[in-house]
Amino acid sequence: MASFHAMTTTDYDKTLAFIVQKFPNAAELGVGQLMVAQGASKEERPRFVKLLQSYANAGLGKFIVGRHNHDSRIRWLAPLSVIAKSSAELHGSKVTGTFEHSFQLRDGMDPITIVLPKDFNANEARRFAQFITSLPLV
Repeated sequence: MASFHAMTTTDYDKTLAFIVQKFPNAAELGVGQLMVAQGASKEERPRFVKLLQSYANAGLGKFIVGRHNHDSRIRWLAPLSVIAKSSAELHGSKVTGTFEHSFQLRDGMDPITIVLPKDFNANEARRFAQFITSLPLV
């Protein structure tokens, strides 16, 4: 994540898709755990807390406030695959049709993030690689 900003519906859906991809069997997910996976800074913690609280408020789990060296977290009420499908249907989004991929190009830089279709194929990969190789270099 590049900078602190208010949560949007896109954040809600994209982050849920990321969680399903990165932590498919997680019964619980801590704020810190999600922040590390997303490469977020400490300043972004309030946004991630609100994000997990919004999932709990939507009935997807129970938000547990951290106490005694335990991180604040969400305890999912159903398997994440079921939650993602239900959430996508409720929001009318195509969350289940895409995956968000991150690439750490350099230390000290935010990861590069792209959203690709689940059915991303070899022809599209070649086209994308050609695009990358066509970028001007310093």
